[in-house]
Amino acid sequence: MNNIIIDKVSYNGDNFHYESPKLKNGLNIVTGANATGKTTFMNLIYFGLGGTVYMFYDDSKQKELIITEDKNAYVELSLKINNEEMIFLRKMCQKDRNFITVICSDKSPKIYYLDRRSNEFIFSDWILEKFNIPIFKLYQGVIDFTFNFTDLLRLVYHDQLSDAHQVFKLPDAKQNFVNDSSLLRKTIFEVATNNAALEFYKILNDVKLSESQIKYQQKIVESIKKNILYNTNYSEIRNPQHIKASLEEIEVKLNLQNIKINNIKSSDTKNIDQKDLEGLYIHLRELYNNKETLFREYESLNRELYDFISLQKYQEIEISNLTMIINTQEKLMIIDSEKCPICGESLSDREENHCICGKKLDEKKYQNFFYSQKDHETILYSRMKSIQTTEKSIEIIRVKIDVNKQKLDSIISEIKMLKEKINILTIESSNSKYLANAKVALEAIKELNSSKISLEKEFSMSIEHEKELKVLNDLFALKKEQMLQYEKLSIEVREKMKHVISDFSTIYNELLTTNDSSIITARINDDYEPVINNDEYVNAAVKAPRRLYYYLSLLQLSLMHEMPFPKLLLIDTPKNFGIDHDKILKIIDSLMDFELANHEKEYQIILTINKEFVSEKMKPLIVYEIDTDKLLKKVS
Repeated sequence: MNNIIIDKVSYNGDNFHYESPKLKNGLNIVTGANATGKTTFMNLIYFGLGGTVYMFYDDSKQKELIITEDKNAYVELSLKINNEEMIFLRKMCQKDRNFITVICSDKSPKIYYLDRRSNEFIFSDWILEKFNIPIFKLYQGVIDFTFNFTDLLRLVYHDQLSDAHQVFKLPDAKQNFVNDSSLLRKTIFEVATNNAALEFYKILNDVKLSESQIKYQQKIVESIKKNILYNTNYSEIRNPQHIKASLEEIEVKLNLQNIKINNIKSSDTKNIDQKDLEGLYIHLRELYNNKETLFREYESLNRELYDFISLQKYQEIEISNLTMIINTQEKLMIIDSEKCPICGESLSDREENHCICGKKLDEKKYQNFFYSQKDHETILYSRMKSIQTTEKSIEIIRVKIDVNKQKLDSIISEIKMLKEKINILTIESSNSKYLANAKVALEAIKELNSSKISLEKEFSMSIEHEKELKVLNDLFALKKEQMLQYEKLSIEVREKMKHVISDFSTIYNELLTTNDSSIITARINDDYEPVINNDEYVNAAVKAPRRLYYYLSLLQLSLMHEMPFPKLLLIDTPKNFGIDHDKILKIIDSLMDFELANHEKEYQIILTINKEFVSEKMKPLIVYEIDTDKLLKKVS
């Protein structure tokens, strides 16, 4: 089904208010004189759908004072998505406009944020799900960005601000070579017209995610391998089964030495000093075991401390670099294509498709990727939070090392005192054979325990290496499956888009050639851009309706074939590109013919026009006429 029908538009503030009449399925015409609020009406709808409208913002140079100076204002849209009734509420003030409250048929309000940087699931994700459009990222150079609902709206809202030479509405954010790249525009068209493209972009996103996970997993496996080889002095990692066999051999030898200790104990004489020696040697063995355990923990903690200190140094360098970038970015002006990179002056007189030096270039093919200053500040904030975590971890590890060292010093001191006591008793003891046998057995046990600790550590790390290596191999296998699916879908999407281009071009050609005698042929190319009269020169008056007819062709195509496009057009007063009076009337006639041919289908066009273009046959389609007092009314 995939459609959006706007039922009613409301604005409520302390000072002003507005409530539209009920809008209907099909063509809805809103008329009014110049500067009465037709564009405001359209912008309220776009704002309510999550779009950015700078004239509603306090810091805008061309702000709408009635709205920016109002208090406690909000927009309310009553609408249907796929025939499900719901209400969208969005506040106008700066601190609260970053979320939309959605009230569905169950009457329970849910809040969805618009900003992806601080929220995992946002309004865009929720509404795209309604059209079965998955959450996916696009990758362009070193930059990645998530496809949003407002990207799709660039083929829904035919506004007055966008350039007549361009088909797509300008992006909400400041235009750059990423958010208005040919890659993004092609993706928008494919997502709007091709169900197979949805699965294609989802699997492409999965492939990129797998590649990222593989790189991360490779670092984990390599780190474990280096750690094993460093601690064992082997050139290759040994099989865990071989290490296990060595451990079993050590256990056998330890058992033999313990038997010797027990035999020494059973052959003890009645001499009370020899019994004391036996107990002291057993205690000494326990102390040596504890010492080895603590020393192993001490080494491990120091290695961990070294790793965190290294990480801290890296983070400090990264923060320093980010700070330097932020401090110099504005002076360098690396992100503004409309300013001179030397003096910073505006390049308003720069000739289109020419560099500032005068050399000819094709701007459409030029690509530049960068982070904005706000993006760098966000990254810097994240890195500063990370280094705080690192510093806290270092502090915790140092405390653990201190506690461990105190315990180790205590045991070493106790061993020293115990050995002195044993020496005294040894001199007094008459059973030198007992002492010699016990000493040899204890030394053997000490060496065997040391070997056992090393082997247990090696075994543990080799098991971990084996486990992480399996994860890595599984990721490679998953990526291989994804690539097979990606290649299959890539072919399917290309074949499907050939049919889309053909069907779209047929509709587009008929609309343009029928309504403009200067146009002989019209079609779209493989980049889904209009080609008029085989790319011969066409004046600006032709270029303006070609954009409107492009939107109308897309809507017609969506009524012919099942596709994700929401079957909604918002067309704001098409009189800002120097189109003559007769051509405007032809455009309106085209829309009325469209309504007549498709009146039984579920779609919606909302058109705002000046009162001078209203004809008798148009009047039944007028849903609202803005009076001379303007759209927003003073609260009485």
